[in-house]
Amino acid sequence: IIVDNTSLFLLSFARFHRNNFDIPVICIIGSNGKTTTKELIVNVLKKKYDVCYTPYNQNNLIGVPLALLNIKETTKIAVIEAGISIKGEMEQLASVIQPTHLVITALDEEHIEGLWSHSTAHYYSPSPWIEEELIALRYIKAWEKTKKPLIILNWANDNIKEVFNAHIKEQRAFSGKEVEWQLCGLTYECDIIGEVEKTPDPLFAFSWHRKGENTKKKVQTKFFGSHNITNFLLACGVASLFNLSDEEINNALSEAEPPPMRSSLKLTPSGNTLIIDCYNANPASMWSAVLEAREKLGDNSILILGDMLELGVDSPYFHYQILALIRDLAFKPENVFLVGPRFKMFQKYFGEFSYYEDVEVLCQNLSKLRIENSRILIKGSRGIQLEKALKFL
Repeated sequence: IIVDNTSLFLLSFARFHRNNFDIPVICIIGSNGKTTTKELIVNVLKKKYDVCYTPYNQNNLIGVPLALLNIKETTKIAVIEAGISIKGEMEQLASVIQPTHLVITALDEEHIEGLWSHSTAHYYSPSPWIEEELIALRYIKAWEKTKKPLIILNWANDNIKEVFNAHIKEQRAFSGKEVEWQLCGLTYECDIIGEVEKTPDPLFAFSWHRKGENTKKKVQTKFFGSHNITNFLLACGVASLFNLSDEEINNALSEAEPPPMRSSLKLTPSGNTLIIDCYNANPASMWSAVLEAREKLGDNSILILGDMLELGVDSPYFHYQILALIRDLAFKPENVFLVGPRFKMFQKYFGEFSYYEDVEVLCQNLSKLRIENSRILIKGSRGIQLEKALKFL
C-alpha cells in the first residue's frame, strides 16, 4: 500500500480498527504516573479478562495506534496510555482511542518547552499542559453496556480538583457530555479511599476501602514511595468497576513489579540499597521522592539527582526549589550528588553539595569513591541517563 503520509495512515487505520469493537477502552492520561498506573490496572484486570494494552511506555503517535491494532476478537478490555509533549498531540491520540473510561493521574507541570512556559503565571494557574491533556474529554464515549462514559480521577491532585470540582458538585456535563465520575484519593468524599500504612520497610504499604465500607484492605507493595498510593488507588477503582473481588485486586497489586527504572528497589553486591527512579522527573515527582528518601532511607541516605528537563524558562525556579528542599531537610552535604547544568547553575548558592556537568563525570567520581552499605535515591529525567551510574554502586 502506498500512502501520502504513513503516520496519518497509521492513525486512521487504528481508528477504523478500534471502531470495529464495542469493548471498554480505558485511556490513561496525565502529567506523571501514567505508565505505573497503566501497569497496575493491567496487572489487576488480567486476573479475569483478556486485556490488550500499551506495552512499556509506548504512548505516542506511533505506540498508541499500534497498541489499538492489537485488539482482537477475544479481547475483553483495552488499556491504552496516551502521552503528550507538544501541542496538538492529544487531539490526534484521543480521536483514535475514543475512550469509554478516562483515567487522569495528575495535571502538574510537564513538557513545558513543548506546550508553554509560564514564568509570570501563578503555580496553579490554568495552563496549556492542562488544556492539552483535557482535550481527551472531547472524545470520550459510552460503552454499549453503560449509559455514560466514566472519568476516573486522582482526587489527591490539587489541579485535578480545581478543574473538576464544580462539575462534580453540581453534576454538570463536561465538554457538553453527560459523564459518570469516580474519585480515588485520601479523603472521605472519594469513592475509593486509601491511606499509607506506617512501616519501617522502604517499600510502601497502604490500605483502601470503598465509600461506605467499614473494612480496610491492606496491601504491601514492591514500590518505593508513598506518593505511588494514588496510582494504586486508581487501579483499585478501575478494578472495582469491572467486578474483580477484593482478593483478586489485593493479590494483583501486591504482586505487581515496578516498571523499569521507576520506583524500584535493588540490592547490590556492595551492600547498597538503590531506589531507582530515573526514567522520568518533573517538579512534583522530584519533590515527593526527596521527601520520601529523607523519611524512609535514614540520616545517612545519599541523593543522586539529575536535571529535570523540558521545563522551559521556569526551569531555574523549579531546580532552585528542589535544592532549597534538600537543604531544609538537612541531608548531609557530602551525600548529595547533582548531575546536569540546570542544577549546576546554582552551585554558587548551594556550594555545600557536589555538582557534575553530566553522568560521565559523575561515573568517574563514583568509581573512585567506592560507595558501600548505603541507601541511595537515584532520580532524574530520562535524558540525563543516570542508569549509567548503577554499575558503580
